[in-house]
Amino acid sequence: MSKPYKFSKRSSVELDGNKMRRYLMASKDNRNLNRMSNDNLFKGAENRFKINAKSHYTLAKNNKIIRTTQKKSKILTTKQKQNSKEAQAQKLLLLKRTKKGSSAYNGNPVGKMGGVKKNESAEKKNLFFLKGLKKSISVSKDSGKKSIVKIKGSKKTPTKTNKKKAFMRSNFQKMLIDKIGRNKDGDLNIIGMILTLVLLVPVIATMLVVTVITAVVITILSVILAILAFIATLFTFKTEDTELAQSYYYIAQFDAQKNKDIHDRYKSLVEDKKNDKVYFYVNNIKADPDKFMYSSDIETYLYYINAKYESYYLSWKVHDHVKDIHDQVFDYQVIKEKDKKVKETIIVTDSETGETTEKVVEKKINTATIKVKTKTINQFIDENPKLMTEEEKDRFIPIQELERFESKIFLSNPLGEDKVSSVIGKYGYRDRDPDNFHYYIVLEASSGTPVYAAGDGQVDSVSKNEIKTFNSKGEMKVYYDNLSKIYVKEGEYFNRGDRIGTTKGNLEIAMYDRRTSFVGRKTLYPAAYIDGLTFKYKSSLGHKSPSGGVQGNLINPGYFITRWRPLVEKATEKYGISGYENLILSVIWTETGGIAELYPDIMQSSESLGLPPNGIATPEKSIDAGVSYLAKLIKRTQEKQLNIRAAIQSYNYGEGYIDWLLEHELDYDFETAKYFSREKSNGKVVNYANEIATSMGYTWRYSYGNMFYVPKVTSYMMKDDERLIKIAEGEIGNKGGEKYWRWFGFDSQVSWCAVFVSWVSDQAGYLDEGRLPKSASTLEMVQWFKGIKKYQPATSSYTPKIGDLIFFDWDGGKTGKDHVGIVEYFDGNTIQTIEGNSENEVKRNTYAVDSVVISGYGITRMDENE
Repeated sequence: MSKPYKFSKRSSVELDGNKMRRYLMASKDNRNLNRMSNDNLFKGAENRFKINAKSHYTLAKNNKIIRTTQKKSKILTTKQKQNSKEAQAQKLLLLKRTKKGSSAYNGNPVGKMGGVKKNESAEKKNLFFLKGLKKSISVSKDSGKKSIVKIKGSKKTPTKTNKKKAFMRSNFQKMLIDKIGRNKDGDLNIIGMILTLVLLVPVIATMLVVTVITAVVITILSVILAILAFIATLFTFKTEDTELAQSYYYIAQFDAQKNKDIHDRYKSLVEDKKNDKVYFYVNNIKADPDKFMYSSDIETYLYYINAKYESYYLSWKVHDHVKDIHDQVFDYQVIKEKDKKVKETIIVTDSETGETTEKVVEKKINTATIKVKTKTINQFIDENPKLMTEEEKDRFIPIQELERFESKIFLSNPLGEDKVSSVIGKYGYRDRDPDNFHYYIVLEASSGTPVYAAGDGQVDSVSKNEIKTFNSKGEMKVYYDNLSKIYVKEGEYFNRGDRIGTTKGNLEIAMYDRRTSFVGRKTLYPAAYIDGLTFKYKSSLGHKSPSGGVQGNLINPGYFITRWRPLVEKATEKYGISGYENLILSVIWTETGGIAELYPDIMQSSESLGLPPNGIATPEKSIDAGVSYLAKLIKRTQEKQLNIRAAIQSYNYGEGYIDWLLEHELDYDFETAKYFSREKSNGKVVNYANEIATSMGYTWRYSYGNMFYVPKVTSYMMKDDERLIKIAEGEIGNKGGEKYWRWFGFDSQVSWCAVFVSWVSDQAGYLDEGRLPKSASTLEMVQWFKGIKKYQPATSSYTPKIGDLIFFDWDGGKTGKDHVGIVEYFDGNTIQTIEGNSENEVKRNTYAVDSVVISGYGITRMDENE
């Protein structure tokens, strides 16, 4: 139902068009409305509408403008005039019946309407014609004011005056151009062109203003967008330098976390009362857990990341991949054994006679063993050839021949341009602490050491112990810390090499990327940019390295090396140097890594045939030529009674090195190799940051050959004393010793500990080499070693080494008369031995290094290089 149309505050009448007509026609007072056309007013008014009690207007919908028209086209007839007068009189009569200003309603709609004060617009006979009854018009109820019609959706239209002015202006401009701006043919003349331009000036000016405003708005928007983009990039700004630093400290954190895990695990096993004995082994060698501290070759990890992903950025995917490799390169496991049977040899002293005898005690114990395995990432890559594509290997292998981050180094050593300093404090995470980040490296220095500017720049700030500087490039900051004296001031400019202070002790160097300072300083890895550095990080496997031999076993060789053994064995037999197979494989390892796919001349032996470098096309020919040449050198050194290492160095320098040694009556050692290279290169040096060189305190070498060639080759092999150990290990468990004393020439069993040592020495070739005598007497052996000045008493500061003989005196008399064995391992506290005739058996025993029963050691090494 439609809403009622209100006629007063008290009552309302709902009307439609037909009912309204009947109301008006029935009223005697309707004659005063005869001048309004009911037909026009209500025609088609089927929709309901609302009439305001104070208005004579007819209302309309549809948001259209209701036009007020005043028609005077017809001349009123006499009768019409008369009717008009009667209507006026009727209105006056109605006004008398209604109180002034009253809005009361008596039930008659006409009476209601008649009681409304006259509207001025009605007196002017304005008629409102309905354009449609869809929109409403509201009329003011204020009877004391002029009626105001509010029309929804109405718009202002240009007035006739404005249109007329615009029309006149346009005609005037056109007339002006036509009169004086055209020639006889009607074309524009010069004046017309000028007038046209003048008349177009406002238009052009408007267009220019709009264009300028548009350009300014676009420029402002562009600047705002650029600023917003820059602010956004501050939170993700990465450079190759920051990516390198991030990758470095992540890998350093891997090391620190694993070192901590291993140490904590060992402590928990020791504290566990269920474990009677806890063992700790690193690469199958007994080690000291308190001294063990592993440090990865992080630079090689970074080379690998860059070669494989062509970036140093450690995304989560790359992070997980590198973490997986690290877990395989550096890992450990715990093995527990319950009720394990063990035998211990103890010394028992007779209370009556005072004599001491050995006694074996067997017991059951619960043991726990931590076995740590470590290897280099290069070894891991060798063992997993599918890890990298050929293209990635082409990027990975050559970069390792360059000095550490060679293209990035632009700063000199702050402790002196011509000096080499050791980095003893790692950037990132250190030792067993994966939680504390170190943003600086520590250079080893004594108190009062001068500190020099590593590059050109300006002092940013100075504090009590620290100088902060901008480098000349403006992209990085260099901080010098732990200073006792400072010789520069804030804002001061300086040049490379200028003295800027002195140290309190070790010097701390930090670097930051200035481009990311808005959201926090981004630390960089300082050692990547500073020249003249070696590395002495706190790192130890907890035992002495067994490497450095010339005939020992290879240390963790990869597939790329071991696959050439059959060809090497064939060549060594052909050229008469059988037994040197591991030496040949070490040469291959040093020269090319055994990667024939990249270097077919895997022994780099083409020059021995007079060919240019890499002049041999197959690994088979390379091995044959290389073994032939090395066999010639080995035989010559044996003939001239030179150290075999002279032959190895000559493989790099050429046979002229042996001639030079003979000429100067010298033998091989590192100093003679270095002197020969200096002489041949006229003192010219090149940068060289190989691990072997840095461990010896060098970051350079002379340009002729490689003076580090022998240390490099022998680093892949165990010491020669391993031969003695390997043979002795193979005899563990042999009881009675018959094979040994019968070999010696005895018909019946004797005390056979010295006989066993003699038999093992013979099998290893030591007797032929004159390293120890063939003897069945321990005292005789002691006297022999003393005679050649290779006997070290237990009371001296000597550290026993693998392959030494160890002599015992059960009474503690230090004579060495009672027993002899072979040192298998020493971790600084405990000596592990292999002994014959230990309870009539070949056994492995252990002793504290300060045990009173140890008399001394016989040194079987031929020289101190081993």
